[in-house]
Amino acid sequence: VGLEAAEPTALLTRAEPPSEHPELRPQKRKKGPAPKMLGNELCSVCGDKASGFHYNVLSCEGCKGFFRRSVIKGARYVCHSGGHCPMDTYMRRKCQECRLRKCRQAGMREE
Repeated sequence: VGLEAAEPTALLTRAEPPSEHPELRPQKRKKGPAPKMLGNELCSVCGDKASGFHYNVLSCEGCKGFFRRSVIKGARYVCHSGGHCPMDTYMRRKCQECRLRKCRQAGMREE
């Protein structure tokens, strides 16, 4: 028909079953569907705009990532102000110890 055929082996790739790649399998929720968000919820840690429930807590993307990285690294932070920094969108970048403490106090779990 005027179309040149390509090598059949060049077009085909072997698909491996998902069981051979556990990281590709969809994650199952342990406790039913997440509560509906209205769009005006605030992060339980720093008060920024929440993006959803992360590690069991309504939180923003910043606190979600901070908590994940801290857990993966096994980080130990030191507060230079006695451990009682007020946590807001400004202070969350200034005191990591107080931010991680607030994540845990809000209920974030390492699941």
